[in-house]
Amino acid sequence: MNEYLDDFVPCLHNILRDQTMDRRIKLPALHALGDLCMFCGDVFNAKFLDSTLSILSQAARTSTGTAGLDVETLEFLSELREVIIDSYIIIVMAAADSNCLYMFKPYLDAIFEFAEKTVGIEGPANPKVLKLIIALVGDIATNFKEVPEVKAKVTLPYIEQSIIFLQSQSDAESKDQAAYTLNAIKSLLQ
Repeated sequence: MNEYLDDFVPCLHNILRDQTMDRRIKLPALHALGDLCMFCGDVFNAKFLDSTLSILSQAARTSTGTAGLDVETLEFLSELREVIIDSYIIIVMAAADSNCLYMFKPYLDAIFEFAEKTVGIEGPANPKVLKLIIALVGDIATNFKEVPEVKAKVTLPYIEQSIIFLQSQSDAESKDQAAYTLNAIKSLLQ
């Protein structure tokens, strides 16, 4: 698959950058980038990680601007936020596997800002998104122990409140996710 990255990835990037492109195509394009990053790790990360993170950062900013939008657009933005969070989780794992986490550092503040805004928009009404955000926070806490700003970000009130909310849920997945992230944060703060 590595031999096709130079053909696929620029096309996916162009789809995501093109403001005139049908937005229904953008969600599968984001999924495809995450999959390519996971399956082609080293090669993808060397050539395309920085530009992919830049596109994800722009998409994250766009997805949290919800004022005055129609219901259909709000639903799309909710789906977009979920796909972005999922993509960040996959890309963090792939970057860790190929020793490219350093490329994330310039984007960490924007990722946390996006997470906080998303919690503010989605809140407890969307436990699936909260689980994804808390998973991402746990992965960042696990993989960026040497970044001082991460210690401050993982202790922000919205993260604590989200963990408490997930702990109070009846499903095991919510409780497990809350426990994973809480343990990652405790380990980071030691």
